[in-house]
Amino acid sequence: METASLWAVKQWLNYLADQARLRHFLRESGLPPLIARILFHRGIGKAAEAREALFPNLSRLHDPFLMADMDRAVARIILAISRREKILIYGDYDADGVTATALLWHFFRRLGHPVEVFFPHREEDGYGFHAHLISRLKETGARLVITVDCGITAHEATALAREAGMEVIITDHHQVPTELPPALAVVNPQRRDCRYPEKNLAGVGVALNLARAVRGRLYRQGRLSRETMPNLRELLDLVALGTVADMAPLRGENRTLVKIGLDLLSQAHRPGIRALKAESGLEGARVGTTEVAFRLGPRINAAGRLEEALLAFRLLTTEKTEEAQELAHKLGQLNSQRQRLEAELLKEALAMIEPEAPAQVLAGSNWPKGVLGIVAAKIQEQLLQPVVLLSIDENGLAKGSGRCPEGLHLYRLLSRCREHLLGFGGHAAAAGLALHISNLEPFKRSFFQAVEEALISAPPVSALKVDARVTIKDLLDPEFLKLFPHLEPFGPGWPEPIFTLSGFKVRQQKTMGNGHLQLLLWQDGLTLPAVAFGMANLAQEDLESFELAVTPELHDFRGQTFLRLRLRHLRPHSAVDAGVQKT
Repeated sequence: METASLWAVKQWLNYLADQARLRHFLRESGLPPLIARILFHRGIGKAAEAREALFPNLSRLHDPFLMADMDRAVARIILAISRREKILIYGDYDADGVTATALLWHFFRRLGHPVEVFFPHREEDGYGFHAHLISRLKETGARLVITVDCGITAHEATALAREAGMEVIITDHHQVPTELPPALAVVNPQRRDCRYPEKNLAGVGVALNLARAVRGRLYRQGRLSRETMPNLRELLDLVALGTVADMAPLRGENRTLVKIGLDLLSQAHRPGIRALKAESGLEGARVGTTEVAFRLGPRINAAGRLEEALLAFRLLTTEKTEEAQELAHKLGQLNSQRQRLEAELLKEALAMIEPEAPAQVLAGSNWPKGVLGIVAAKIQEQLLQPVVLLSIDENGLAKGSGRCPEGLHLYRLLSRCREHLLGFGGHAAAAGLALHISNLEPFKRSFFQAVEEALISAPPVSALKVDARVTIKDLLDPEFLKLFPHLEPFGPGWPEPIFTLSGFKVRQQKTMGNGHLQLLLWQDGLTLPAVAFGMANLAQEDLESFELAVTPELHDFRGQTFLRLRLRHLRPHSAVDAGVQKT
């Protein structure tokens, strides 16, 4: 990408804060101004909220029994434990579902009640709790089935399970249909009648709350003591892995769970996590959301995408180092295969783009279903449009995945087209769907119309939201450096801070073979290292004539952690901010 086009890609938006409220927050919180401003731009306006955001504590988690149907679910599980009934955990095949299944497996094992697990096959079965699998589930001898990260639309499967003598507890976090499945209990914070304050939990977060509720009830009944209670904190590495991989918003309880869970992932006390980190080139390294999203999560997802999710589940539950290493290596191979398939599909799909369309609905014969979502996400990021990719089988059935930019709601868009679909489910940013090929063109027309109407009120903007103009001195201020690590973790709903920097000198500059550029920036006697990933071409530019948009980050190198800047964008000093973003 040439520099001339680089600064034209995005608008730079300044937050337009309520100055009176901001000044009050600065006085009340007593925080360094730059830290306070970052928090304020992320919706934090009170000192108590700031403390909770910077120093999350598990004691602030809400009562799990506030969730609708939680009491019924817990009563039935405890009855199963008392009767020594076999329990089967039915999990989705993605990282969220696998970690949720592993969490409940560990929990029940620590209660001394072994459970069986089952994952549908992506290619053979598709997403969800399926009616055609009920006979196989019955053969396990389970009387109670608990779904995790799926089941909210499984009316037929739930009814068939009941007829087969199995009771079903559904735990899910996806959008809830008008009518709930006929399950014994449906635990989903998205339910309109659910009083649980945190609505954005991932599937693994809902599973954690189920475990919290069962543990609490057993303790109150005197069947567990403080010494025998399962330590759920030790399972938060699984919660962090699933929550970040599922791109759940990192606010509220998710922020608390992920922050603690990332510390556990860094410590890697689980053999499978140690092996996964080593396979991902992270042995001994600190794990943040970036490492989960781009290194660990994709390898967990690769199992369900290309082979079977059971491989990833075994990795997260084994206690044997050698087995963990073998499984992690297998997942690494599958991830490499996934990357090859992804590149091939991306090339093919991009050749089919409709330039004038408000969205993209692209279909191909027997496209690999395991990478449809990833490729849809890549195209969505490029075009800033909703994108649906469909794989058509020999029977004329099209199944696929969609992704949607911020500001639009994919589940609601698909709801507008339900007459053309055999089924669909998901949330604002991502969804799955199925339809017959005969309905493809009617679906496209309906989907395009829904998108056009939604764009009238919520046009997506490719923008950088700038927190403040800074100097190197501001970033090296001891008070800022002391609290900056506590702003992590960053991710959806809690974006990394972006600052603008100008008036600097470039003291050192080095290009690397993989297309990156390393810099040493100097200003008023102080220096900061910076890196521009994929921008080695900037070495030909006079960077001192530009204003930089940068994100500070903690970087580990040779056992030491230091602050560096990551270049996000740049523009000439003469450029004018394109707009404002209200706080």
